[in-house]
Amino acid sequence: MDKGFQLPREEDLLAFPKAEQPRDTAGYAGVFQEWKTAAASQTRGNADPAAVRDALRYALSADWPSQFESTIDGHRVVVSRIGKGDRVTGYWVPGKGAPVLVVHPGGVAPALRTKLVEQVTRSGRPVLLIDPFVSNGIRVQKQRFDQYFLSYNRTDQADRVQDILTAVAFLQAQSRGMPELIGLGEAGIWCVFAAAIAPIALDVVADLNGFSGSDQDFRNHFFVPGIQRAGGLSAALRLVNRLSATLPAQRPAGQAASEAAVE
Repeated sequence: MDKGFQLPREEDLLAFPKAEQPRDTAGYAGVFQEWKTAAASQTRGNADPAAVRDALRYALSADWPSQFESTIDGHRVVVSRIGKGDRVTGYWVPGKGAPVLVVHPGGVAPALRTKLVEQVTRSGRPVLLIDPFVSNGIRVQKQRFDQYFLSYNRTDQADRVQDILTAVAFLQAQSRGMPELIGLGEAGIWCVFAAAIAPIALDVVADLNGFSGSDQDFRNHFFVPGIQRAGGLSAALRLVNRLSATLPAQRPAGQAASEAAVE
């Protein structure tokens, strides 16, 4: 037999009781702006570098490899995180001194044609060039038609940050000294965020190519949902050990650094 019950008062169920005057609402745009302002204030007020690093790491869904395996065949190297099913291919030049990781948005082949890489390899230091993550055709189709794709997958840019972290872990295991991370062209911003969440100190050389950290910059060049909520570019720059925006490449007078370094 059903038990009797009493309905709650209508005033208790309504978000805006009838007796109450209409509230002054700013609409979706106004509420969204309030959220952004509150998030930015919270991030700026967080003085704990570890907490800021964790926030960026969670947004990127990237990890420092606890374990990895690698194979080296001449100059060819393949590095994989154990149990993760990913693989980073690259070009390895052993040497002595502080190691260098060079990331070109087009991968190893165009990087080898740059004057910068030629200079670094002649220095005798250990040098690693990698082929950063590139979407295959199936993934591109899924991203285009599956509106929930990024609910359970990282973006291409986040995957590239992970590849850089995996490569740095390999480099640290192979050589002594503080690794230097050089990002060319579009890869500059990838390297900044990789260095920000890495648990080791890195020297970073990256031409940000006018990337100011605006919402539009992130949409067009470094699309990672939630990255602004985690602090965005300003948070990443706070965590980088040392950043130089001038690429060490010889170039004709008046030519931009990014043009000289990236063909």
